[in-house]
Amino acid sequence: MSTEHERRILERIEKTGYPLEVDVTDWLIQRKWSVFPQYPFLDETRTLRSVDLIASPSPLGTLMDPSDSRSPMLVIECKKSENPWVFYCTHTTPFKTGFDDLRVRSRGIQYDSFLQQCPDYPKIKNDHRRIPERLSKKIWQIHLFDSNVPMAHSCHVTHLNSKKENEDSPDDFRKAVHQLKGAYWALPKERRSRAVFLTIVLRGELWEFKRSNDQKRVFPMNHLHYNTLMVAPGNKPYRTDTIPPSIIDIVTDAYFVDYLSLLEKDIQICNEIWKLRVP
Repeated sequence: MSTEHERRILERIEKTGYPLEVDVTDWLIQRKWSVFPQYPFLDETRTLRSVDLIASPSPLGTLMDPSDSRSPMLVIECKKSENPWVFYCTHTTPFKTGFDDLRVRSRGIQYDSFLQQCPDYPKIKNDHRRIPERLSKKIWQIHLFDSNVPMAHSCHVTHLNSKKENEDSPDDFRKAVHQLKGAYWALPKERRSRAVFLTIVLRGELWEFKRSNDQKRVFPMNHLHYNTLMVAPGNKPYRTDTIPPSIIDIVTDAYFVDYLSLLEKDIQICNEIWKLRVP
């Protein structure tokens, strides 16, 4: 193989997200995670597709075993972008003491999935007042409920080098969300009833757009929560059966190892929740 031919192959590879997928796989394996790369699934049109990675802290042999559904799963789509991803985020008030807070309701599906890890879930699914305080405190420690992480509802991909004003488009972002959605619904039902973390890892710039009065600014970020649920007037989110779990973590590749540390803490909490019983 000629050196020129090798160079052309490498140039083509570097323009894709494949090197990022390889890096993320290595980072997961280094932390003793089991990894299923390019996990295949059939989408709603029965077309065969794949999501970049599915990972779990469980041994590889039990990764897709529904009988081991207590173990949380991480579903990842990797994206490389030369264009900045800009999100408009809402910063809600601190958590209330009850479970009717907007940030809890907007994370509703994940919230339910964590509650389902309690052996007595049937006793509390229709009456959250039965949640014991010790269980409540543990749930609040999960990173999905961290009010310090901005909550985004929209994305704008800015083509800085484009001469066409109408070329700006969030298509890459939408494709990533679509891939995660399809992979989630392709999981065995037993898996979907437990904790599933949906994640986009971005090799590129991540920004938050802010405005106050007449001032508009953008700020660099490394982690945010993207809410796939629409928020209705009165802060009541719409819920439909066609929407995947309501929160997607978006992290930069530079932050990914720190993000894994957050998940590992969550997993420890999940294991503690599983052992708790409702009186």
